[in-house]
Amino acid sequence: MKKILYTSAFVLFTFGIVNLSSCKKSIQEDEETKDLVTLAENSQLDESVTDNFTEIMGSSMLDLNLFEAPTQTVNSQSFNQEFAANADSSCRVVTITPTGNVFPKTMTIDYGSGCGAAGNVRKGKIVSVISGPMRKSGTVIETRFVDFYVNNNKITGTKRIVINGLNENLNLNFTVNINQTVTSATGATRTYNSVYMIEWRQGILTPSKADDVYAIRGTESGRDSQGRNFSSTTLSPLIKKMNCDFIVAGKNQINVTGRPQFILDYGDGQCDNKATVTANGQTKEIVLKK
Repeated sequence: MKKILYTSAFVLFTFGIVNLSSCKKSIQEDEETKDLVTLAENSQLDESVTDNFTEIMGSSMLDLNLFEAPTQTVNSQSFNQEFAANADSSCRVVTITPTGNVFPKTMTIDYGSGCGAAGNVRKGKIVSVISGPMRKSGTVIETRFVDFYVNNNKITGTKRIVINGLNENLNLNFTVNINQTVTSATGATRTYNSVYMIEWRQGILTPSKADDVYAIRGTESGRDSQGRNFSSTTLSPLIKKMNCDFIVAGKNQINVTGRPQFILDYGDGQCDNKATVTANGQTKEIVLKK
């Protein structure tokens, strides 16, 4: 009888250890799945910063009074006419009022019921009030979103762009403040506040946007769609080439409450949809999505 009791107790004890180990493994796998969601949302946020910024800058090409020639050595009228010719407006309707050299101006980018561009499907409107010429130091652009969606994710909130003029590298640079909420088709929401410095490194002297290159650095914080608080800091500038759908280089450090620190590395400049994530000394490749 004692032998049977001892055997039963041993079986129950062993089962308990196995069950506890299984539970721990399940919890760990669940947390890792949540981590991947958080990282994906962070990479999408990085992309949205450059996509919206370059869309506003690119649309301003359509008004010759907004986007003046960059230097005195370039003929202003011919430069702007070629600039406007290179501004792709096939996937949106852009209106800028009032006309002429009068400020502030209101620029509305209307995607209607939906159209595709740069790997995204957008619908709704982006409305910006612009205080002065887009290359003039001190110009402020206040942006809001009206029934605006990107790939069925609704974007609400505000964006403020300040033109700072030329930096020590003689490149035009900007400060961007963002306060936004993203609501998915399932109703999940994520909110974030961020401050970025954007440097226009290449392409400012040409009318085509295909050779434009931007460098982005800054900080962001918020709550992801799973209710987890996060913060992110740029370790090395994120490089966005306008002839590539994705960020091609740069690193972010991402901190999530109760989780290990993550390093999101966009690579060494190659145009692809790949990045790597490092945590606890282990590195994994991930696929970037818009």
